[in-house]
This record gives sequence, C-alpha cells and structure tokens, in this order.
Amino acid sequence: MDRPMGSKQAKRGRSNLSEELIPQLLDNQAQMLQTQNSVAESNRELALQGKAAQESLQSMVDYTILTTKLCDLDDEAREELQARQAEVIRRSRARRERE
Repeated sequence: MDRPMGSKQAKRGRSNLSEELIPQLLDNQAQMLQTQNSVAESNRELALQGKAAQESLQSMVDYTILTTKLCDLDDEAREELQARQAEVIRRSRARRERE
C-alpha cells in the first residue's frame, strides 16, 4: 500500500532555501553598504558646498561693511559700523596669518 506523500518526504524533496537565500542576502547587504557609502559621500559634498556658500556670503557681508560710506551716518551708526569694520579687518588679518 502506497502511503501518501507526507511532510518528511516533502521536506526531503525541497531544495534547501538557505542555500538559495544566502547569496541573495549577501548581495543585498553589499548593495546596502554601497548605497550607504554613496549617501555619506553625497553628505560630505553637500557639507563642503554649504561651507563654501557660507564663506562666500560672509565675504559679501564683509565687503559691504568695509565699503559703506561713513559720512552719511549719524554718530551712533558710524561708531557701530567702525567697530564692525575693525572686526572684519581683524578676522582678515588672522586668516592671512593662518595661511
């Protein structure tokens, strides 16, 4: 009498899924690592671009401070602007000394 195909026989006939899934899992992990590295590199590039943009804007502000005419200002505004000009000059000299 033939026995119906039981669960043990069905399990024996199946291919081992872990043998099929392990290479896929490793490939997926490698792709995830590449993606993370790519995102990290993009973040570094964006940070550098942001820093460059910030330095450029600061240079524009410094230029505006240094080129503003003092004769058209009242005493209080003139004193404040002169203090800012002195600060810009100090930063510029310090930057030159570091380079």
